[in-house]
Amino acid sequence: MVLQRLLLLLPETDPGWAWFWWAALVGGGLLLWLAGGRVSRSLVTLMLVAAGAILGKHFPAMSGAKLDPMACVLGGALVLGVLGYLMHRWVIGLGLGGVLGLWAVLGCFAVAASPAYFAWPGGGSLTEVYRSVVGQFTAETGQMMTAIGGLAFVSGMAVSVLFPRFAITLFWTLAGATVWGGSGLAWGFYQGPDRLSRLPVTTWGQCVLLGAIVVAGFAAQWWQGPGPKKASKPAPAPAPAVA
Repeated sequence: MVLQRLLLLLPETDPGWAWFWWAALVGGGLLLWLAGGRVSRSLVTLMLVAAGAILGKHFPAMSGAKLDPMACVLGGALVLGVLGYLMHRWVIGLGLGGVLGLWAVLGCFAVAASPAYFAWPGGGSLTEVYRSVVGQFTAETGQMMTAIGGLAFVSGMAVSVLFPRFAITLFWTLAGATVWGGSGLAWGFYQGPDRLSRLPVTTWGQCVLLGAIVVAGFAAQWWQGPGPKKASKPAPAPAPAVA
């Protein structure tokens, strides 16, 4: 069963978050799922501004350069924010490819027989963490995840180039469904197994449920139409003819 297998990816220890943090994740995901495409360029710009500020804050320590952290924060936020605004379509392509790749990898994990249990690494360097994660999968499972995940990523990039509006709508639908669906599933798991008893039991039933969630969110965003566009300046009135 798909969802039951995905529950193996959750840490056994409850993070101890208050209920309103879980509610905020679910609510934010629902907003992205229903209307993220309407404000896509603004959301992408804000997200990259935040990412640029975080990267700029840690850049002096990672690079060893003697730079002013505040200047790096402002510079990183400005650079990534401008890139996000000007290269909106390409950012959406990367995002859609990433989300499709994530769903493909999770799907491979859900249908694979191994591993029967997944343990998150406790810490260490990036190389040690990577080896600890990859070492839990068989060679066949790893190859399947790599191939299908890579194909899904390339497909997302291609869709963003050929069908921009379709890609924007699909990206925010999948991203929102991932956030609110994953948060809701984790919240129910930590509250007790009986909270998830209403979910479909069979694999087909769960796949139909996931498909219905994606179709409903996509239809809702597509029905709203594309987001507001910048109004063009009216053409100047023709000069009156001289008699």
